Amino acid sequence: MVNPQGAAAAVSVVRSLATALAAGDVSSVAELLAEGVRWGPTDDTPQTCRGKTAVAQHCEQLLRSGVVIEVLDIEPSGHLGRDVVVLHLKVAWPADGDVTSDRSNVTAQRLGLQVQDGLITDIRDLPADHLIELLFFEGCPNHEAFLPRLRALLDDLGIHVPIRTIEVPTEDAARAHRFLGSPSLRIDGRDVEPGADHRDDYALQCRLYRTPDGVRGAPPDQWVRDALAGHESP
Repeated sequence: MVNPQGAAAAVSVVRSLATALAAGDVSSVAELLAEGVRWGPTDDTPQTCRGKTAVAQHCEQLLRSGVVIEVLDIEPSGHLGRDVVVLHLKVAWPADGDVTSDRSNVTAQRLGLQVQDGLITDIRDLPADHLIELLFFEGCPNHEAFLPRLRALLDDLGIHVPIRTIEVPTEDAARAHRFLGSPSLRIDGRDVEPGADHRDDYALQCRLYRTPDGVRGAPPDQWVRDALAGHESP
C-alpha cells in the first residue's frame, strides 16, 4: 500500500518538475533528479537516458529545439508498492521551426515518475491518450448542445479521456488560439474539419460547418470518428 504522505510528497516533486519543464528551466529540472535517474520506455532502447547529467541534457535539447510543454494533469497512482505519479502533458513539437504553425505536431504525452527521498529516480514513457480540446466562447448555444453529444459519442467508442474545454473570451485570444469559431474541436492538435488547417480567419465568431448533410452548427460525428482514427473524411 502506498503511504499517503509519501504519495503527497511525490506529487509535490513532480509538480515542481512540471513547472520547471513548462518554464524551460533546465537548472531547476536537474535539481529534482537523482544521480541514477533513468528516462525511457519500459524496455531499454538506444534513446534511453541514464544518469542525472544525461537526462538533464535530454530536457535541454528538447527545449532548445523549440518544444513547448503544457501541464494538463498530475495523477498520483500506486505501482509495485512505490510512490508513482503520472504526469499528463500537452507537447507542441515544432514544424519548420515554428511551434505556432498550424502544421505543428501537438500531442498528449504521459510520463510515469517514481520519486524517492525527494528526488525523481525513474521516468517511464506511458501510452498516450488522445488530446481532445473543445474551444468555445461563453454563451454559445451550439457548444452547449454539442458537448453532451461529444461525450456520448466518445463513450460509445470506448474512449474514456477528459475533454479539455478552452474558453476564448476576446479577439486577441481568438488569434492566439487560432480560433475559427465556436465550437471548434481539435483532436491531437488538429481541427476535425477537413481542410481547416489551411484557414486563417481567426475571430470571436459562431462557426458553421458545411457537411454532406447541409450546414450545421457543430462538426458531424463522422468527422470526429475519422479524426480519432487518424484520417480525414473525403
